[in-house]
Amino acid sequence: MFTLKDKVICVTGAASGIGLATAKILFTQGAKLSLLDLREESLETAVNELLGDSTERDRIIFTAVDIRSSEQVDAWVANTVKHFGCLDGAANVAGAIGKNYGVHDISELSNEEWDFIQGTNLTGLFYCLRAQLKAIRNGGSIVNTSSVAGLEGHGKNGAYSASKHGVIGLTKSAAKEVGSKGIRVNSIAPRGVINTPMIASFGAVASGKLDVFSRVPLAREQSKIALVTGASSGMGRAISLALAKEGAKLVCCDLRELPNPEGYEADIEKPTQDLITSKGGEAIFQRVDISIPSEIETAVAKAIEEFGRLDILINCAGYWAPFREFVDEDDELWGKMVAVNTLGTAKASRLAIRQFLTQEVDEKWGSRGRIVNISSCAGHIAFAGEVAYSATKASINHMTRAGAIDHAKDSININCVAPGAVQTGMARANFENADIIKIMRNATPWPRTGFAEDIAGAVMFFCLPQSQWVTGQLLAVDGGMTLGVPAPS
Repeated sequence: MFTLKDKVICVTGAASGIGLATAKILFTQGAKLSLLDLREESLETAVNELLGDSTERDRIIFTAVDIRSSEQVDAWVANTVKHFGCLDGAANVAGAIGKNYGVHDISELSNEEWDFIQGTNLTGLFYCLRAQLKAIRNGGSIVNTSSVAGLEGHGKNGAYSASKHGVIGLTKSAAKEVGSKGIRVNSIAPRGVINTPMIASFGAVASGKLDVFSRVPLAREQSKIALVTGASSGMGRAISLALAKEGAKLVCCDLRELPNPEGYEADIEKPTQDLITSKGGEAIFQRVDISIPSEIETAVAKAIEEFGRLDILINCAGYWAPFREFVDEDDELWGKMVAVNTLGTAKASRLAIRQFLTQEVDEKWGSRGRIVNISSCAGHIAFAGEVAYSATKASINHMTRAGAIDHAKDSININCVAPGAVQTGMARANFENADIIKIMRNATPWPRTGFAEDIAGAVMFFCLPQSQWVTGQLLAVDGGMTLGVPAPS
């Protein structure tokens, strides 16, 4: 079971809203917290709410800090390390929207309001990030809070949008600099109106709460039913095992029951469904060639026949061929790539959605059904020697986005994970080729290549209650490969 027990994590903007919600989840996972906000009395109230009936008061310290002051920020981080002995992570959530949020055009913005918003959202975050990077242990993680406004730009919101765009650039630059130390730096970009006191204070929305603070597994009154294609080996196998660990019942689909003999699995002689049932889980195997529509139809029908419903579809089955230049690719290669990677994913998704639409929304889970597609970093950036593969994986990326727009109204989540260089049986030849693996490692800022479990962890996020408001998103799990050119080692 995932845990953050005894990890030391500092959280800015922790007295309310997203910051407090983040602190609650971290606390339930066993983390030691150093909380920051502007007002001490607000922090005291938040800590009392966070603790509830817990007697572990020694796991929390809090400090009133104006993050626009580098001296105050540096002192806060230093005190955190002095008190707990180290720093493992940070969630930088503190921010400001300004008193004329949604009112003033850029031409109407005053210098004072611009400076206040930039000073809080960008300069203040820079002070926090700088101090944290100096103190954090190798292998640590920092998450900065941006906004979709930083990606799109919003009218009558120029100062805020600019500051949040700066957060994204700062995050990507830091990630390239410290990836070789095993330190992760990422950014989240909340979209839409989030019910927080900061927004409510401006009368934009009525206050409300979403209870996802206690980690709810997939098995509650009724276990979730998950169908996974490509379940016998590599990433599909790791995803199936992770879902089963959370209580899901599995329909494991693949061309053969046993893992790819070239795979890296320690228990390579055992089928995935046997591993699940040996640990008390419930799983069945269904042979499927996803390039054959009738076999996909049979698999979905089998899930309904066996378990009465379908809640989660993981489209992991895929096809890849050894590198060759575009001019040397033939119609047979393109036909198979499209049949498996594009059409197979589309067929399985449509069948799953039709079943989801017959089911009620699970209010605690927040969804009628979930789909997670497995794409590739090759669908996001160009790689020499795999045009057909890259094109079909890019089609999955946009299938995810377009499908999510169609079915968001139905409370159906469709998201995508794009792996980088991951050690699987299908990719073994690349990992054993000295020239190819050198290119992969040079293109990956992180100090190692990927494991199937890395992908499974990301997929699990898209399946748990905490991600119920996330749809149409492409999550690159690639050690930073798609960020750009890594810093020299």
